[in-house]
Amino acid sequence: MISGSTVRGWASVRIYLAGLTLTVSPGKVGEAMRSWLLRDADGTPLATSAPIVLAERFTDLLGFLVLIAFTSTTGEHAWIAPVTLAVAGVIFALIGSKRFAHAVIGVVARLPVVGPHAAHVEEMLDSSRRLLAPRELPLATLLAAVGWFGECLGCWIIVQSVLPPDAALTPELGLAAVTYAFAISAVAGAIVVIAPGGLGVTEGLLTGLLHGGYRAAGLAAAPARATALSVTLVTRLCTLWFAMFVGLAALQLHRRLRARAPTAG
Repeated sequence: MISGSTVRGWASVRIYLAGLTLTVSPGKVGEAMRSWLLRDADGTPLATSAPIVLAERFTDLLGFLVLIAFTSTTGEHAWIAPVTLAVAGVIFALIGSKRFAHAVIGVVARLPVVGPHAAHVEEMLDSSRRLLAPRELPLATLLAAVGWFGECLGCWIIVQSVLPPDAALTPELGLAAVTYAFAISAVAGAIVVIAPGGLGVTEGLLTGLLHGGYRAAGLAAAPARATALSVTLVTRLCTLWFAMFVGLAALQLHRRLRARAPTAG
């Protein structure tokens, strides 16, 4: 619910789902189309609703970092846990403390390449701070982590479903390992913003990590690679592309209902 907006209930749900139409866009910025739909629905200014997309990206990142931190505590990836917790802590501090954010922006402004963009970064942080108060950020992060874990769980189910009966049940294909692989692949795809929806980056990394898991389970190199690629493609079909199709359906429904609204009045 947005302050000043009259959109409520199912109309709000339709607009949110319609935004999934442009999920396959660099950094998912295409989901900002919700702001245009909201303005069309009740005149809510873009400046009021657009920061919500940025706030959602922040909580998505924090949710993934939580999942990565909890699933990379052992083995060769153990160092990732404290690093992700540290990154999450910095993001919490940037959003929660205006003084800390101002100090960091002051340092960034003096850097040669990113310095000219420091003002834009500070503006984005201020917008997110208005939506994500320190007392609300933990709950928003928890909800994001639970939501993304659902996709990780779906990936794990697919991983287990194609595992040959004679393959060994190893930790490399356990729920924690698959959650880590999915989460870190999604973050990598989001970081490379020029890749729409992380296309290519997410698939490549997830396939590579799953390939190692299937190799540990006893599959030969070629079958392990083919199985990992198949699992990756099916997983992305059930998550990224399914969301886009849901968005298209919601957008069509929203347009039809908006077209009928004047005659209904």
